[in-house]
Amino acid sequence: MVTGTKKVASADALGVSDYFASQFGVYPNPAIGSTNLELPSHIGQASVSLYNYLGQLVKSQEVTETISEIDLTNLSAGAYIMSIETVEGSLTKTIVIK
Repeated sequence: MVTGTKKVASADALGVSDYFASQFGVYPNPAIGSTNLELPSHIGQASVSLYNYLGQLVKSQEVTETISEIDLTNLSAGAYIMSIETVEGSLTKTIVIK
């Protein structure tokens, strides 16, 4: 029995979920020290997780503002996968730390 559905999108790939993914912003990217996550105004909160390319969780944070700063100062330079989970669905973005 299906009780609900969620959208899953990758902001780095083209597909039918492009509209959902396009509502989110991550900037600056590449980042130095921190980056900002911009949520659509109708989404009240999100759970953000950063994974290294070995699949290890290196940071997680709950955000409740339309624009939230994500502190990256404790992370090494390199590429990371940012997973953003909301009540409407989830998406992933690649972020580069200089």
